[in-house]
Amino acid sequence: MRCAAARDRAEVWAPGFRARIAGFAAGSALSQLIVALSIPVIARLYDPTVLGNFLIFDAYCDVLAFGATLALDKALYVTRSHRGSRALILATGLSIGLVAALGAGLFWIAVMVGLTTPGLAMAWLTIPCFLIVFARGAFYLLQSLSIRADRFGAVVLAENIRAGVIVFGRIGLGLQGFGLTGLVLTAVAGAGGAVAVLARGQGPMLQRLFAGPALRLVPRVLARHRERILFEGGGQFLRQLPMRGPVFAVTIFYLAPGAGIYAIALLLTYRPTELVVRSVTEVFRAAMARNLRAGQEDAAAARGRILLWRLYLAAVASSAAMGLAVFLTEGWLFPPDWAGVGAVALANSLYVAGLLILRPVQMVFSLYGRQRLSFLLEAGAVLACFSGIFLGGGVGLSLAMTCLLTGVAMLAFITPVTALAHRMLGGVLSAQA
Repeated sequence: MRCAAARDRAEVWAPGFRARIAGFAAGSALSQLIVALSIPVIARLYDPTVLGNFLIFDAYCDVLAFGATLALDKALYVTRSHRGSRALILATGLSIGLVAALGAGLFWIAVMVGLTTPGLAMAWLTIPCFLIVFARGAFYLLQSLSIRADRFGAVVLAENIRAGVIVFGRIGLGLQGFGLTGLVLTAVAGAGGAVAVLARGQGPMLQRLFAGPALRLVPRVLARHRERILFEGGGQFLRQLPMRGPVFAVTIFYLAPGAGIYAIALLLTYRPTELVVRSVTEVFRAAMARNLRAGQEDAAAARGRILLWRLYLAAVASSAAMGLAVFLTEGWLFPPDWAGVGAVALANSLYVAGLLILRPVQMVFSLYGRQRLSFLLEAGAVLACFSGIFLGGGVGLSLAMTCLLTGVAMLAFITPVTALAHRMLGGVLSAQA
């Protein structure tokens, strides 16, 4: 058994595998470096109220877009037949279009009945809402296709183009005084540019979607993956809530300016490391999926066990370091109307660590068909997040103290769940020994 474990470790850290991780992570980190460096500039062009209103709108779109695939794109990693893959792609595309239309319709209704903040009470935002949800949903589908084909470079390029379009667009339009309109237009342009980059390499596959029996197979595909759609697909909507949902809850207690300060603090501590964690996780996902398709369950489990705890420790260390850095440099980076963003960033570092750990744990549950566990993971994270905010805000704590309370709740939840996933993979190795 020790020989098998040594062989699995050697395969996990083979030079080619390490090179894929390093290349994907470094390229992805560049896009987040662009975003992080731009935040102090953007904070001087947009006040907390304007940016807070936009981030509420953007969070709504992002939650819908992330869930729009209903997790059908994840099934592509383990689907062997080309015909089945085409049917899955078509079913996912139809799901994305339907969710985008429903989401835009719900936003229009919210505007008409006065459920939005005053800064978002504009019916014309319904159109960019549809475009952003559809484009981001299409990006997640094309990203899964690209990773399945080991086209990590295309994913990195798309991420960097999206970051560049959004950052330079926001700065340019902010200098012209466009306000909320400029922020929304750059979100549409960034999402569209990323989709165009990834779609360019998927032309032959996309052209064959409506050929042959692919369209007729869609109902059968939906029936076969109904448990994935119900539990993991439902979890897709929940998965973005721990990252984007707090903005809605913070708005209730601390209004749009508080939402803006919270969102910027979260971006500064989460974004610089999130794409690196995501890149490493996706490289492991692709490699583990290949192992599982080839029947090499022991190799896949060995990779997963190595991933979980190393990323856990890296997440805690990196989030604490980023929070401390923002706290120490707040006076240099931000104008007076953004006072308190450093304290919020530091207090929120435990919560950020929990967010970073969620992705690899969910990936393990997804690959091994534990859709119910995946759904419970997302639901538990949402409960930990919102319970902390509502408790802290309800008793009148400061925003920073509320963030600290939420972080403690998140880390207390995710730590035993990570241990459960690690033990599950250990059981796979024992069974294969």
